[in-house]
Amino acid sequence: MKNGTEILKKLKGVDGALLFAEANTFYVAEYESSNAYIILTKNKTYYLTDDRYFEEASIALGEKFDVQRIAAEGVFKQITEILHDENVKVLGFEDVSTRYRDYVSMTENVKGVTFKGIEEDLLRARAVKSDKEVELIKKAASINDLAIVDLWKVIKEGMTEKEVKDEMEYRLHTFGGDGLAFDTIVAFDKNTSKPHAHAGDQKLKCGMPITVDFGCKYKG
Repeated sequence: MKNGTEILKKLKGVDGALLFAEANTFYVAEYESSNAYIILTKNKTYYLTDDRYFEEASIALGEKFDVQRIAAEGVFKQITEILHDENVKVLGFEDVSTRYRDYVSMTENVKGVTFKGIEEDLLRARAVKSDKEVELIKKAASINDLAIVDLWKVIKEGMTEKEVKDEMEYRLHTFGGDGLAFDTIVAFDKNTSKPHAHAGDQKLKCGMPITVDFGCKYKG
């Protein structure tokens, strides 16, 4: 998991930041949740989540994060209280990925701060990989290599694009992938001209071109 106060130093013109896009919360906490709010302050980092994740997150993150259960009276009221306690005046927010309705709800309900977009700064910070992240990328690449080499052993005439896609994804998981980096693309024959073709019932025949575009996640 990252040091939240060090990340905050890379965000220009703010003394606190609120993150709730999944990619950004995972980047900071290295813990996956579909409902999490991270508050970066100069003193410490807060992690707010619901009952589905609270117990596990407390164990996984408790040493470096102040993990709190999302309050029944509403998360933005809870966030406002934290920001007040931490004396945050200018709050950075995800101006690229925040949906309009979330922005309206946030700005109407989080009181006492000025909002400033910081996602470009955050993306620049994320682009610089740590040694650990580089090793994880290498591991994911090695899983991809093993999967595609093994796939060629089972591909044969008469298989459909859907069947080859299933075989590819099975191998990505079997060789250690945690999930798919994106939806696997498998295309035969004239379908290979479509960059994001959806696998269908086209059957493979000898001499047909094949596209297999794939990738796995490994610990992030």
